[in-house]
Amino acid sequence: VANFQDFLVSSSRDNTICVWNTEGTEPISNNNTRVWKDLKEAFILDCESPVISIMAFKEVLVSTSADGNARLWLDAKTNQILFHHTPANTSRCVWDENVVLGYMDGKMVATDENGKLIEFKGHVSAISDLAVCDEKLASSSYDLTILVWNKKGQCLNKFKNIGINPKQLMFLQGNVVAGCANDHICIWKEDNTFSSLIVVKPYIKSFDVFGNHIVTSASDGLVQLIDAKGKIYERLGYHKNIDTLKVFGGKIYIASPTGKITVVDYE
Repeated sequence: VANFQDFLVSSSRDNTICVWNTEGTEPISNNNTRVWKDLKEAFILDCESPVISIMAFKEVLVSTSADGNARLWLDAKTNQILFHHTPANTSRCVWDENVVLGYMDGKMVATDENGKLIEFKGHVSAISDLAVCDEKLASSSYDLTILVWNKKGQCLNKFKNIGINPKQLMFLQGNVVAGCANDHICIWKEDNTFSSLIVVKPYIKSFDVFGNHIVTSASDGLVQLIDAKGKIYERLGYHKNIDTLKVFGGKIYIASPTGKITVVDYE
């Protein structure tokens, strides 16, 4: 799930990509070629490989696929290859004017639509996630480290020997937040000190930053708001079959493996 202009973009295991008007429950019309409702045909014709991820970048979409190609989609039929690297892409994000990609061998590159490449050297194992906060980029890896970078590819900070693999990464009030185990969310301050530990039982399915809080979904379907000190702020109810959740425009979007997206309008 990704934000695209004023729309929500979702990709599914049914090989479709839908652009949603967040005011309605149906995908928006595909009358304009610069709006993507379903790119299944374009992927079959042009990618020749399963799509791993899709993300929004300015007025276009960027896809990564199992053949190692990162493609910039100008419309539903036209694309150009931004970057090629194997083994396959494992994580990605958009950082101002750059598309950042992380790979299974620990390689990281940032590329803009003009083809300029910046390499980030520091990880020695697969990149598990990437997160952006203003001028900083954070990367987590299965080498048990989290690195913080500037736009020149220089490492500013390193959280090492964290003991457990961080699988989801983001920033909260300038601090690094990582989902590090089945039921743990860890927070580190900029001075390398450990801030707090959030425990979600039975285990975490997904989480995102919501204002000054973290919204989490657990394997039993419970969605709740938790503050930066690990205290439960509010329980938002139970939702069956949660696959992932995303905060967008003051609302919480909960996606299920069945293809259903539920909207929680929290005020």
